[in-house]
Amino acid sequence: MADAAPSQESCFVPDPAYTFLFADPLPDLCCVICKEAKLTVAEHGHTFPGDNGDSNAYLVACGHIFCRKCCNAWFATKTTCPVCRFDLRHKRCRHLIKSLKLSPWNILFGPQPLPAGGKVPDQCSYCRDVEERTAVVTLCKPVAKCYYGLKLEAERWGSEEDTRAMELAKRNLDRVTEAVLGLITCYSSTDEW
Repeated sequence: MADAAPSQESCFVPDPAYTFLFADPLPDLCCVICKEAKLTVAEHGHTFPGDNGDSNAYLVACGHIFCRKCCNAWFATKTTCPVCRFDLRHKRCRHLIKSLKLSPWNILFGPQPLPAGGKVPDQCSYCRDVEERTAVVTLCKPVAKCYYGLKLEAERWGSEEDTRAMELAKRNLDRVTEAVLGLITCYSSTDEW
């Protein structure tokens, strides 16, 4: 699998796990934009205020890596990869596909670049979340309305029949809510950008 290692000139990393965690020797890469920053793998994937990790390598979905400073400057005004010009926007919502700070955790459990079989969803996670929440409310609202109507009846009249109907409606609401939330949880994935 020696062909998975990038060349100094290319900054193309089709398999980040091999390149940065298992290759021997580890590649000595510089950012191809600024030609100054020696690209490194961060200890962790978080970026904190005041973090001066400008040499941390950032992976974009097409498999190219750049330093944080150049990545931020480039994507502040452009939506394509600086090397291959791959359009780095989600097809449906057109928001920018986020770059991934390379850390051992992100390399092993984060999304893979497209050349390694990674997938880019049609929408960013924010737009997908808004759409899913809207769908959940749309699905659950009629069941909730039924429950609260029956609850009001049970409180007003206090009959055993009204109380049983209210309890059944509550169980139905709980089942629908649990099922819908379970679908959303299953849909979330770390293998997508």
